[in-house]
Amino acid sequence: MNSSSIDEERIKTILKQIAGEVSEKDDELIPSVAIKGKGEIWCYSPTKKTFIKINRGTKAYIVDETLDKNDRILIYTSCKHLVNIEKNEIEEIGFN
Repeated sequence: MNSSSIDEERIKTILKQIAGEVSEKDDELIPSVAIKGKGEIWCYSPTKKTFIKINRGTKAYIVDETLDKNDRILIYTSCKHLVNIEKNEIEEIGFN
């Protein structure tokens, strides 16, 4: 997943959902996930082209489940970072 192929519409939907601006005419809600564990994790940001330190336990949303060349998916975190992370590092928490 490179930064030029990011689904901008899905990110807009996630941002509307975070802001509480979802209406009946919008697509279905996107369930949230959490980064497993305690402490911190370093994740690659394809938009910034660098690694970013993120606290485990942070809430996020899956932007794209397509695995990149390092077997990671793309998520948008509640701390406003778009990062790649291994799928086994997250757990679905639903609509909390």
